[in-house]
Amino acid sequence: MLKFDALKFDALKSEVFPGNELLALATERGLVAIEFAHLRQGSGAAEWQGRELPPAEGAAAQHLEEAARQLGEYLAGERREFTVPVDFSGVTTPFRRRATQALAQIPYGETITYAQLAALAGNPRAVRAAASACARNPLPILYPCHRVIRSDGSLGEYRGGVETKRALLEMECAP
Repeated sequence: MLKFDALKFDALKSEVFPGNELLALATERGLVAIEFAHLRQGSGAAEWQGRELPPAEGAAAQHLEEAARQLGEYLAGERREFTVPVDFSGVTTPFRRRATQALAQIPYGETITYAQLAALAGNPRAVRAAASACARNPLPILYPCHRVIRSDGSLGEYRGGVETKRALLEMECAP
């Protein structure tokens, strides 16, 4: 069963996260989704915003607390990798799962292209599928799709918005 909670950060840079809020969903197995609350996009968390739901309990609550701690450390420049448990049960295709997991291989402060991500995921010709996997990445930041750019060097799209992508890359000091 999915549990909902809002991860709120008072000290976030407003240019990175307008409203200073991320929404998150977790199961007993791990984090399922993170969403930029200011955009109300469809990973599943925004549809629950504003509803009266019981707070997350047990392992789900622990996963949300750990995610909040690790994201706070990342945004403070104190963390480069995430270790919070995740639950990929909602990632529906094998290629999308491989592409999402390949995102974790991109080093902090570096970028790769969608073509390189497709190759890392095992199918160098599946560039559009790699871009789609980034667009549907249920765990942005933890699985850093913001580090994937177009082959021409332009930023491309980002579920949190292009300005958020730019701010995250600048924070990591990537070119």
